[in-house]
Formats: sequence, C-alpha cells, structure tokens
Amino acid sequence: MKKALVKTLFSCVVAGGSIFGIAQLTNADQPETFQEAFKNGTAHINHHRPFLETKKPELASFLQNSWKRGEAAVLKSIGEESKSEWKLVNAGDVDLEFTNKMTIKEASSFNRVLMGKETNGALEIGDVFPAVLIHSDLQRVIQFWERKNGDVVYFDLQKDDSNEWRLVKGPIEIPK
Repeated sequence: MKKALVKTLFSCVVAGGSIFGIAQLTNADQPETFQEAFKNGTAHINHHRPFLETKKPELASFLQNSWKRGEAAVLKSIGEESKSEWKLVNAGDVDLEFTNKMTIKEASSFNRVLMGKETNGALEIGDVFPAVLIHSDLQRVIQFWERKNGDVVYFDLQKDDSNEWRLVKGPIEIPK
C-alpha cells in the first residue's frame, strides 16, 4: 500500500513537472523583453490599469471634477464651441489612450514635449494632477491642470508634417 502511494505521488510530481516544463517552453504568455520590444519598435508601449481605477472613489471624483472645470476653461479660452472634437484623458493614461498607438519615434517626440522643462517648470505645489485634451485629428494636444486657487494652466502641443511634436503655446494661465 505504501509503495503504491509513493508511486502515485511520484507520478503526479513527474506529470506536474512535465506540464510546468511545457508551459515554460511556450512564448504565448511570456512578456516581451526590452530588447525584443526595442527591436519590434514597441519599447514605448505601457500596459497598466487605468489611473482612476487605482484611486479611492473620493479622489477620483475630485480629479474628474477638476478636469471637467479645466476642460471647460481651456475650450472657452481657445474659442472652441464644442467638446465633440476633443477627448479628455487624464495624464496617467496618456500612454494607454494615445502614445501606445504611435511609433516609438513619434511617442518619444511627444513625451519630450509633454514632460519637458517648460511644462514641468510651470507646476507648483498644490496643483491638481494634469489631464490632456486630444483633438480628434490627433495633430493637437492640450495639457492642462488646475491650480490650488482655481486658475487653470495649459500648454498647446502640435504635431508637424514630420510627426515631430512641438510646444506652440504655454504656459497660459486662465484666471478662475
């Protein structure tokens, strides 16, 4: 009886090990290495849970309300009558919603401008986490945030004919 139990246990371990070994041989579920991603032109692509899903409901609501106020102020300031041409995206999900769909060259150009010294230099302690408005033609993005005092700061980014992004305007501060 003891011998049969040991044989059965040994068979299970061998079978389990074989299944584990076979699973390791398939690349279907293996993440791409950085070198592979770089070679494939996908090194700039990020995968993560959407930003607001990682926040407490009270904070998510606070941020969404701030972004809606900022969106309204920016669109009014640039003379846009309708929101229909623009998509509001929080800065934490710009990769998921926008740059993941670009080439690595274009995404790098965009990120250099979006996170450049001009935009980072305009941030102050107490500013609300930024958001962006992406135009439906994908040629223009407006980054903005609300200040502690309710003013809104924005930067206008545009893509040129060679798919390079540049800062066109900003910082522009809209009083509350």
